Amino acid sequence: MRKIPTLQSLFQRKTLRKRLRNRSVFRKLLGIETLESRALLAGDTIQINSLSDLAAHYTAGTNSYSIGDDSTSSVTIAEGIVIDTSSVVGQAGSITIQGDVISIGNNVQITANGPLDPATGVELDGPITLLSENVLKGYNNSAVMQIEDIVRAFQGQKSTITVGTSTVIEGGAITISTDSGNELVGDFIASQVHLASKVFLEAFEKPKPDLFALPITAQVWEPVSEITIGEKTSIQSSSEVSLSATATANAFGKAVWNTLNEKTGKSPFGFALGEFVNIAKATIDVSSDATISAEGDIEINTKVDNVAELEVATIENLGITQTNPKSVSFAYGSTEVISKSTILLDVGSQVVSSGGNVTIEAEATD
Repeated sequence: MRKIPTLQSLFQRKTLRKRLRNRSVFRKLLGIETLESRALLAGDTIQINSLSDLAAHYTAGTNSYSIGDDSTSSVTIAEGIVIDTSSVVGQAGSITIQGDVISIGNNVQITANGPLDPATGVELDGPITLLSENVLKGYNNSAVMQIEDIVRAFQGQKSTITVGTSTVIEGGAITISTDSGNELVGDFIASQVHLASKVFLEAFEKPKPDLFALPITAQVWEPVSEITIGEKTSIQSSSEVSLSATATANAFGKAVWNTLNEKTGKSPFGFALGEFVNIAKATIDVSSDATISAEGDIEINTKVDNVAELEVATIENLGITQTNPKSVSFAYGSTEVISKSTILLDVGSQVVSSGGNVTIEAEATD
């Protein structure tokens, strides 16, 4: 029998959902978190070790569980825990587990089974979602991306879901998804700011540098998305099953020597150095004797999008302004792009659809 949440547990659940909701102005403007906020978020972990822990995430009105949200750094479900929204009458409830890192122990049962609707012949099973999203949304601007990359180094760039051995996940539509990396959401804004800066500089007879570029730039993006299904684990759906792991790395920027203090470009020296490293990995590993079955379609997909664009420039003597013939300029740029998109189906694992298609696809674009 499922334990009914107490008033105290419901209050604790409400308090948990309100935790760490404040975001700094810096994050709102740049789409990133400050190091201070990330340190706080690191403490937003959820551990389900007992039925009382689980009850804090239960909603009686909808017979559903919602464990974690987009601010949760990790969710751990202890061995042997039963998460059940099954119903003998009417629609079964939904189960959602969300966090940057999700770890489900051995012999766990996650079930949302419902009865067969006599009118439609459809099983009224509830949806089950395991979602891990660790994606930074920022702007395509060299200086801004430099800051984002530094912040990201402290945040971590992994998105993982691990399901232990002999675990059962059974219900309606089942979605297990990981997504990591950085997504550019401000391309248009960045381009307009860049254009305006060039017009401004030309109006004051300055050379034509990139106002928002630095002479030295370095970015390292290492997103990792992983899904691991343990040995002898069973994933069974009366509808569809989707396993997807996505890793995205975007490195865009410039290293430009700006001579804003020299009206006629008489600077005696100039240098620009740029180094970009993108290593993006997306992996799904279905261990031996694990079973994934559905009455509808089954999709197992890994995807890597990996792009690096670096421009390095120093002082140019174009013959249209006064320059220093004895000036020394040096520019160096290097990019490294590594993409790995992998699906492993170990010996004895099974992927079976009784009434739909099975799609297994690993793709990478760089």
